Order: sequence, then C-alpha cells, then structure tokens
Amino acid sequence: MLDYLKIRRDLHQIPEIGLEEYKTHAYLMQVIDGLTAGLNFVEIRTWRTGILVFIKGSSPDKTIGWRTDIDGLPIVEDTGLDFASTHEGRMHACGHDMHMTVALGLLEQAVSSQPMHNLLFLFQPAEENEAGGMLMYEDGAFGDWLPDEFLRSPCATRPQGRRVLPLIEERSLLAPVKSS
Repeated sequence: MLDYLKIRRDLHQIPEIGLEEYKTHAYLMQVIDGLTAGLNFVEIRTWRTGILVFIKGSSPDKTIGWRTDIDGLPIVEDTGLDFASTHEGRMHACGHDMHMTVALGLLEQAVSSQPMHNLLFLFQPAEENEAGGMLMYEDGAFGDWLPDEFLRSPCATRPQGRRVLPLIEERSLLAPVKSS
C-alpha cells in the first residue's frame, strides 16, 4: 500500500512550473510503474511532462477519466514546514500535491483488480499557465483514449478557467461543473 503522507510531502517539496515538471514527472512515473508493473490491462503514454494511464475494462460500456494537475506556482513558500518546497520561488500553493496523491491512491485501487469500465488517468501538466490538457489533446496525445467524461478532485473557490477537453463534460465528484 502506498504511503500517502510521504507521497504528498515528497511532491510538495518539488513544485515546478508548467511544462517544466521534470522531477514531478519522474516521481509520478516511478510510483505509476510500481503500481502497474506486469498488468496486461494497463497502458501508459507520456506527452512532454504529462502522463496518461489507461486501464482497459473487462467489459467496458464507457471510459471514465480522472484528471489531476501536476504543476506548481511561482510563489515563495514561507510556511516553516519540514517538507517545504526545495525549489526556490516555487510552491504547491493550490493543492496540486494533494490532487496528485489522491489520483495515485485512486489508481492504486483501480488496478487492484480489472475494473468493468475503461479508466483513464490524466496527470496534466501546465494547468496554471499553459492549458496543458488542451495542448495534449490538440497534439493527439490521447489518441483513441477519449473518455466519455472527466472527473477531478474538488477545487477551492477559484474558477476553472482552463478546461482539459471542452467537448467532454468535466465534473467534480461532489457536483457538476459546466463545460466551457
């Protein structure tokens, strides 16, 4: 079982600006590879610093996507935490470290036995500055792995201005979110 506290704290220490999430990408890939090794119903694609994990369902009627952001913000962290950012002038001030941890926990559960429906996990780069999900979509990174809907971790009060895929409904686990 994953150590969620350790993962969150590790990720909190390495915030990176969009499309420069190299350490974050490497960290996530190490965890994802560990969770999915030897599973013939899982495929992984990468695009720059983004990651797509496709889990083939046993008798799928649909594909459900889970989106998590992986980038940090250009903010100086002054929290005094023993796991504070080690990247000067960068911070996970918007909760993306926690979102990634939740996504890895969901992935761990999803691969424990082959699910009925297809699942697609999107570890989206550059949510804060470059609309990384849209860049991935426009560049064809998803290929034929287009979900019927995307779910995401509930966010704080800031508006969701950078949609992953405007043609696919995106909603929180708690409440619907209108598509752009």
